Amino acid sequence: FNKDGRDIGDPLSCAYYDASIHLLKYTRWLSLELLSEFVQDSDHVDEPDEEGLPLSSWKLTLGNKKQARSEMEAIVLKEPIEKSIEGDRYTWTEAECEKLLKSLRHQSDYRYMSFFLTANYPPDYTAFISRPMDWEKIQKTLKKRQYDTFGA
Repeated sequence: FNKDGRDIGDPLSCAYYDASIHLLKYTRWLSLELLSEFVQDSDHVDEPDEEGLPLSSWKLTLGNKKQARSEMEAIVLKEPIEKSIEGDRYTWTEAECEKLLKSLRHQSDYRYMSFFLTANYPPDYTAFISRPMDWEKIQKTLKKRQYDTFGA
């Protein structure tokens, strides 16, 4: 990290520093999620050495897994979506959400996505899914700028 460059406010250093912090947190979360079978049943949480810096190494424990998951929720799911006024052009974030929806729709196998693409739910669907969501509902909500965060 170029902490010195960030501390004096160099824009490029700030961008690289912040991106590196996010990548380290993401790597931590991803490793703890993907290596779940090796996670120890322990509440141990590794604490960072320096203020504000994420860990560069960590133990595979349930405590660290919970901590990493809450960090990801704060970074991604609770991050506010920059909104435009309905009828105006999308902001960068809104446009990326729309691109993601379109790419998922075109690359997905219809056999597995049929309930999601159309609102024809089986009779017992709500017994398993508390908030049924289909493609059209998501698209309308996005167009009306009603999503406040990525976790909605």
